[in-house]
Amino acid sequence: MYTDLCCTCLTKNRKLHYINDQSEIFKTIPFLELCHGNMLCWECRAILLKFYKFKIQVLRIQELLEKVPVIKSHSALSKKTVNYFDYELTYNSEVDNEKLERVEDDIVDNFDDDISNENDNCGMTQDFLSKTDFQASKPLEGELCKFRVVRLSKDELMSKREEKRRQPNFKKIPFKCDGCVLGFTKRENYDEHWKKKHCESIGNFACRICQIRFRHEAELDKHEIRHYVCYRCALCKFECGLERTAILHCRIKHGGDHIGSIRCTQCDDVFRSSEELQEHRNEKHFVTCDDCGKRFKGKRTLSSHIIRIHNRKSTHTCDVCKRWFSSQRRLESHVTSHSAELARKLSYCDSCEVQFKNIHVYRHHLKNTAQHAKETYECGVCHKRFSSKGYYKKHYDFYHLRKSNYKCDICDKLFVSDWRLKQHQMTRHGLARTRDHRCDVCQKMFYSSSTLRDHYLIHSSLRRYMCSHCGVTFKQRAALHTHCTLLHKNTSVQ
Repeated sequence: MYTDLCCTCLTKNRKLHYINDQSEIFKTIPFLELCHGNMLCWECRAILLKFYKFKIQVLRIQELLEKVPVIKSHSALSKKTVNYFDYELTYNSEVDNEKLERVEDDIVDNFDDDISNENDNCGMTQDFLSKTDFQASKPLEGELCKFRVVRLSKDELMSKREEKRRQPNFKKIPFKCDGCVLGFTKRENYDEHWKKKHCESIGNFACRICQIRFRHEAELDKHEIRHYVCYRCALCKFECGLERTAILHCRIKHGGDHIGSIRCTQCDDVFRSSEELQEHRNEKHFVTCDDCGKRFKGKRTLSSHIIRIHNRKSTHTCDVCKRWFSSQRRLESHVTSHSAELARKLSYCDSCEVQFKNIHVYRHHLKNTAQHAKETYECGVCHKRFSSKGYYKKHYDFYHLRKSNYKCDICDKLFVSDWRLKQHQMTRHGLARTRDHRCDVCQKMFYSSSTLRDHYLIHSSLRRYMCSHCGVTFKQRAALHTHCTLLHKNTSVQ
């Protein structure tokens, strides 16, 4: 006798049941062929139990049909009709009901159960509901505990959106949708996004957070709720706004991981928390470029950096460290780290007679000031000129229409930006600043992303700030300022 496998599907290492214990099922459903083996797995038993319940239901309904002519349906299925059309049909003449009934009978008589893909004209492609996408939206057993659903407050939501806007990649991208906090490399992609999401012809209901428009108020309410829901991975610091994305993240990144047991993908060591794993990666798996001192997560990223930065010949090469750059603009930004005097010259505006902090602030001044812009936009009310259409619209909405998304909850005062609102709340209402920016290396918290970027220089080998008097180099600007104050008679650092 086979006691370690199922005699109906031949599976092992499962929960098994004795066939003799299922006598009630086999009395109702005779199974004469089942003569070898005496064990049944839980899956096959569930299938038999389903057939058993179905036969019991059939017998009971047959008894009812003999006694009562009309009875209530025993089906658990419900029927619902959903229309996905945005147009109406208009008839110029009255409809002949008798003719419709005859046509309906012809359709029923000529119906073919054989569905062929060749004549499928519904317009739905196979990728619309692919098997992988459908399965990815359903969490498997043990995946739900790997992420938590977090309800965000309004302040937390606005803080996250502002943090996205401060990301360097978002600042560099040419075309931005400020409402959705999305960037586009091509103008046509941005225009297409605006037509699909923000055009007034879409509907009269606009989201108060991202300004996406909807046709119905119910759709808007459902959309706005999603802004305040965040899915946070319990094994790492990953966050997303969709449950499907969280499931895919846990499936790809943490397939064999559990809470309290996180595996390093590079050496298979196991750690109890994401902080321990990050500390392990910083010590064991980060590699440093010998030419410029930058640190990278792996050898592949380092080799790509060396090929892209140090192994190419170009006319835009730094004379001091021999580093290669793709443009003269980037070379000028880099050269300022070697010479404080040259940095001052490259960040001085001759027409405005203003000395800026660095070359990046100077370039921002050239790009966003009406005096230097090639094309300007004039306000029809106060005749003030602006360097971009976005600045003009923001000015007109705030100063002339008194419209703003940034409103103080305490005194109802409006502000032009989130930064000014926070400054007002801190100075007028005593709101404490929060340290929301964490260093991945030493886990120290900071108030702003710019302070965090300056702190990262401590962990690198780069010494970008040079004293113009004695040539000593420093990692941070504050250290250079202290050096000049103590040793060079309070000489200011430009």
